[in-house]
Amino acid sequence: MGFTAFAQNKVSVSGEIRNEQHLPVGYATLQLYKQNDSSAIKSTGSDSTGKFSFVGLDSGVYKIRVTAVGYLEYLLQNIGVGKQNVMVNAPIVLLTDKKMLNVVNVVASRPFIEQKVDKLVVNVSNSATGAGATALELLQKVPGVIIVDDHVSLAGKTGVVIMIDGKPSPYTDMEALLKDIPGSNIDQIEVISNPGAQYDASGSAGIINLVLKKNKKYGLTGSYILGSGYSYYSQQDVNSNDHAYYRYSGSLNLSYKTTKWDFFGNVDFLHRNVFEVNNYDRVIGDDIFIQKNSYPYFYNTTNYRFGTDYQINKKSTIGILIAGNQRNGYGTSTTYTNENNVHTNSPIDSFVTTNLTNIHRFNLTGNLNYTYKIDTIGNLFTTDLDYSDYKYTNTENINIPTSNTSYYQLGQNPLNYYTLKANYTHPFPGGAKLDVGFKISKVDINNNLLFTRNNIVDTAQTNQFKYNEAVQAAYVSLGKKYETFEYQIGIRAENTSTNGELEGNTVLNRKYLQLFPSILLSKKLDAKWDLNFAYSRRVDRPQFVLLSPFSYYIDSLTYSKGNPGLLPQVTNTAKLTLHYENAYFLSVNYSRTTNTIYEQAPEQIGDITYTQPDNLGVHNNIVTELNIPLTLGSGISGYGDVQGIYNKYNTSYLGGTYDQDKFSYQVNLDLNIKLSSSIKAEVNGFYTSGSLNEFMTVNSFSGVNLGLQKSVLKNKGKISFSANDIFYQNGTVSTVKYQNIDTQYFYRDDSRNFRLTFSYSFGSNSNPTQSHDIGSKEENERLH
Repeated sequence: MGFTAFAQNKVSVSGEIRNEQHLPVGYATLQLYKQNDSSAIKSTGSDSTGKFSFVGLDSGVYKIRVTAVGYLEYLLQNIGVGKQNVMVNAPIVLLTDKKMLNVVNVVASRPFIEQKVDKLVVNVSNSATGAGATALELLQKVPGVIIVDDHVSLAGKTGVVIMIDGKPSPYTDMEALLKDIPGSNIDQIEVISNPGAQYDASGSAGIINLVLKKNKKYGLTGSYILGSGYSYYSQQDVNSNDHAYYRYSGSLNLSYKTTKWDFFGNVDFLHRNVFEVNNYDRVIGDDIFIQKNSYPYFYNTTNYRFGTDYQINKKSTIGILIAGNQRNGYGTSTTYTNENNVHTNSPIDSFVTTNLTNIHRFNLTGNLNYTYKIDTIGNLFTTDLDYSDYKYTNTENINIPTSNTSYYQLGQNPLNYYTLKANYTHPFPGGAKLDVGFKISKVDINNNLLFTRNNIVDTAQTNQFKYNEAVQAAYVSLGKKYETFEYQIGIRAENTSTNGELEGNTVLNRKYLQLFPSILLSKKLDAKWDLNFAYSRRVDRPQFVLLSPFSYYIDSLTYSKGNPGLLPQVTNTAKLTLHYENAYFLSVNYSRTTNTIYEQAPEQIGDITYTQPDNLGVHNNIVTELNIPLTLGSGISGYGDVQGIYNKYNTSYLGGTYDQDKFSYQVNLDLNIKLSSSIKAEVNGFYTSGSLNEFMTVNSFSGVNLGLQKSVLKNKGKISFSANDIFYQNGTVSTVKYQNIDTQYFYRDDSRNFRLTFSYSFGSNSNPTQSHDIGSKEENERLH
């Protein structure tokens, strides 16, 4: 083992920890001793990349004891420290404790929630209630996430960027895609409320990153998952005869890893027979329209990921990844409309509307990546090239038999997305680290809409919309970790060019340069308490589904459409967090958004109500959060989380002033109960009080889930059963009362269900080792 010394006033010892396959060992425990003493004088842990650092050391000779679950203890001795920093040249290599291979599950030992300096990590891979769920259903287990009508908000704010393995897809409907992704492939959910300069500037509410499961063992390994679900409802309130709903799913993961090659692949399939209920009560003048809508539908979705990484040499690795998603589904919604006098409730008219919808979505993404480790002290260069091909086709056949009226709509939305990015990391003696990088992205979208009324083309509705956007970004970030203080400051510049053409006429042409600073400060108050401050400036460019001028009909009187003139919104956010033992935390977050994008700004024209996104005024948001880990005896663990949310909106709209504010709160609780060495139960739930979302006042809603999980087949298999939303309180009632608009909207879906899954992992537990010499023998002897 060798050491490299740097001249520096502050003295530290740094290095990294790896296993026999040269993979990082994160969250290992390190204790520092004087060489001839048995009492530890400092302790720390390795980060997720296996790196560690002891700072503020006096001259002397030290030793480090390293422990990690599933590995043998390691003792590094005779570390000579003078007036220079010491860098351990060769990684500390931990050997697998073979006695523990069949009894230790490292993933299971992780707490459900981990609060890091820059993000909240929710470990969902072993959740009993999460088994068989979709990614959207899993998100309801995350503190602060609020889902209303399948729209995701974070701490009362829209503008959430959803990533998969750190990769955004800003021009696709991610909320729709979340319903198609099986939760069984997700290892962690990361919530980053104040992202740094290395992230795209989009996402005023923050980033939700879905981290997929990855195999870290050598040789051939894999797993498969089989799942099913069932639910039953009485749908008499919407005059529907559909009662039983079901799902079934399957997933296969394979990996083959050697010292040079890593091949991996995943295929999963999901079939769902599901429903939505959308009821509207709308007061227009002296009339009230009472609409009961039932939309039973089914869909099949397939997701796949295949890739390989090749280690060219000790410094260079190249990788390729192909990922895709395909979805086909259709269903018929039926709306019963009764028009009554609002004062006497006497009937005026009634009719039935049907809408046969067929949706096809296809997405294919390719990635080429390269990593170059310039040296052993952390100089690193990475680059990624991505291409995405996205196709979306939607047909709607709307019929009103009593009036012999029919509408037909065919929408086609092809999209091509390109990105190139690179990053260079340079560590400085003393623990400082510099990151610089750039990203270039370009999107081309060509939308076509055909609209007919009674089989005659409606030229006013039929159109073609072309949209192009190019973003050139560059950033720099500098950070350093001291014994009791840590900082990271950065700035990102993004130059954006957009162009939109509707039927050959330019309706959008913008070019603008924006700067996005970010600051992260962390102060360790004592051995148990630390205080963090974060600030960032963010931007939300309109999602493409909001820009598209297409109209999406629920029935003949209700629809939504896009706005090609929509502008970006800008948010400044600051957050102060107090941590206790890296577990308990109390935080206060303030954000102010200008040019706020209201995704569902309502308008009323005669008997027709529609929503259209618009840029409206200022939105202020304040969130206070308290998170407490819970431990009851040796068999019960979990967490409780409480958030207080204040939203205030102010804007001019439809000839009036909308100035509303409201305080709301959300409570989350999750408990894991160990019943035996192979059986555990899980109870979790949430309650969200009445809240304000743009023009909508949303009533309270909640959900309670129960799960049971048993390990079988020598801990290689798991059987999981869950009952979800058992009291069926996850439906929402939203009210809009502004100017001449008086609407109440009720939504519920297949949230109360039972799911059963079986998973099995296979492959050899033995891992090949690789022996090699690292560092200088002469340097090692000189420092001893």
